[in-house]
Amino acid sequence: MLRYELKLASLISVKISQKNKVNLFNQIDKFKTSDGCYQQLPTDKYSIRNKSMTNLYSTYLTSEINLRSNATSIQINDLWIKKCENTFGGFGIVPNSHSRLEYTFYALKLLKNLDKITKISAKRHISWIINCYQDFIYFADRKNSKPNLKDNFYALKSLQILSAVSKITNPDEFSISCEELWIKGKRTEGDTYYFICCLAILGTLSKRVIENITLFWITLYRRIIINTRIDKHVIKIFHYLSILKDLKIEDDDLVNKIKSEFLKSELLNWREEGSI
Repeated sequence: MLRYELKLASLISVKISQKNKVNLFNQIDKFKTSDGCYQQLPTDKYSIRNKSMTNLYSTYLTSEINLRSNATSIQINDLWIKKCENTFGGFGIVPNSHSRLEYTFYALKLLKNLDKITKISAKRHISWIINCYQDFIYFADRKNSKPNLKDNFYALKSLQILSAVSKITNPDEFSISCEELWIKGKRTEGDTYYFICCLAILGTLSKRVIENITLFWITLYRRIIINTRIDKHVIKIFHYLSILKDLKIEDDDLVNKIKSEFLKSELLNWREEGSI
């Protein structure tokens, strides 16, 4: 949640006080392990069997929180991150675990944040990601996995970090596949965000797609967002405003309302134990 609070704050131009930054990192530092990385934070979406175990997701979150808050640089042991790397390509959430597209993105983004991305074999990971390209239609890292926009998003973001988006030799067909997944799905703000990001990375975000999303989605969800409690639905609101930004749609009234509510809320007040 914290990462999205910071991302939303940046999106609506809310500044974070130095006092809050210090409080935030005093709390996060309690979750640092002897590995030089981080164990499960209170808001982690993954339930690690051993919560005191160092894991890639918590370490990624910490790196992103640090990056988003412009705080004093934290120290993360990149050698532990490399222990999560598998010889055939990709990364698992902990050492000796299966490679997954999502964890691979976290690892690559972490290494990029730490300026260590050149220390790994890009070729090996590119090959593994492309091997997850099922029938050249969608990405999946497990057999019989249902196509989903999130895996497509993590795969493309990873290829983007590795400067290998050009490995997608059929971007128009892949974009059509993404659009079909979006149309057949629930068209949530999350899926719409992943859908738009995928097309933006590929350079296939057409005027037709933008018009369709604007007509059938933006108007509908605006009514929902404007009546949503900001402290309960930070991620939903962040995704919606990000979509507006990516589509170059200005909605000053909505942004000002959200900013006003954000400043009244306790979202940036990380003072109490466990509030992160």
